[in-house]
Amino acid sequence: MNRALSNDHVEGMLGIVSMLAWLGVAACGGSSGDPDDAGEQTTTATMTTTMATTMASGTTGSGDDSSTGALDGSTGSEGATETETDTETETDTDGSAVPIEFEIVAEFDPTLGELPEGLALYGGDAYVGFAPVSRVVRVTDDGEVSEYGTWPALDPDGGFLAGMTFNGDGDLFGAVFSTTPGVDTGVYVLRAGEQQAELFAQHPELAFPNDVKFDDQGLMYVSDSAAGQIFTVEPNGTTSLWFADESLVGDPAACPPQLLDFPVGVNGITPRDGFVYGVNTDFGVVFRIEVMPDGSAGSMETLVGPDCGLTGLDGLAIDQEGRLLIAVNKQSVMLQVLPDGTVQTLADGEIFDSPASLEIAEDEEPQGLYVTNFGLITAGQGGVPAVALLRASLP
Repeated sequence: MNRALSNDHVEGMLGIVSMLAWLGVAACGGSSGDPDDAGEQTTTATMTTTMATTMASGTTGSGDDSSTGALDGSTGSEGATETETDTETETDTDGSAVPIEFEIVAEFDPTLGELPEGLALYGGDAYVGFAPVSRVVRVTDDGEVSEYGTWPALDPDGGFLAGMTFNGDGDLFGAVFSTTPGVDTGVYVLRAGEQQAELFAQHPELAFPNDVKFDDQGLMYVSDSAAGQIFTVEPNGTTSLWFADESLVGDPAACPPQLLDFPVGVNGITPRDGFVYGVNTDFGVVFRIEVMPDGSAGSMETLVGPDCGLTGLDGLAIDQEGRLLIAVNKQSVMLQVLPDGTVQTLADGEIFDSPASLEIAEDEEPQGLYVTNFGLITAGQGGVPAVALLRASLP
């Protein structure tokens, strides 16, 4: 089935960039620079986040072929009280998460279109992508910022640079949605040591590539937030539709208040231990899809939701203890889903402004959790977004 974007969806997506006009943003990306040229260093500020309560997850299937259960394959936490509507499941509270402290590693300038969406870690540095202007910067641990390569030049209102990831060779991959003439929608790659990103993978049914992640065998998974699909990309760029289901499609009106004009379904994804974990942003759903021995997609299991109290689920990472860590852009909070299916609000507070992508620095001791403050909703409502790269130490 062809799930290409409708004209209404394209207009709605590009309307986001138009909402940034009040900032004086000329979204005409494609900036270049030397990766070794350091920019201005920002002052590190620390803010202790407010801890909220635990929610025992009440799960509801999101499709005829979906099941429900905890991350360990059980049916979820016992004793959870569940109230169902067409789009929302309310859950009880019964505890609190371990407090963590976030700090600002680097702040950015929204008047230059520096709304950080994509995030990738490599070699001790963080790499941040500015969605509306298609730029990437490298951020050192002491907050020094420098341009990293040249990325596809997008016209004003002509697209977005979304999720990013590195392979083991130090090549940086970025998902690009484009309506700019001459710039194709797809996954682009900036090879290690090169300065110009080039098109790496595309597919006629790939509508809005959002997150990109590798599994342990070097196979890339790409989420399509508009059409509710997940693609795989082989190391040679061969791209195939891996999984498509209506339960992965979004609906901007599903959970009022409606803040966007286009659907954002499957968003953040992460392959781990024989499953691909993911979220549906509009419906507040956390799910996983089994990876069969031959690499094909198996059954889909709903772990959390649908829950309008969780709408805005975005980036997703999994720590060494098997906890799912999730940024919630609409709520400006960080969640964790425990292996038994329990959902906790890990952190909230004024330091967050539409957190989008997150990555775990497994080589740090203690492990670091990095998050981008996208600031999109604040910008769309006429405020000044607190766009930044944040860091916390995981307990």
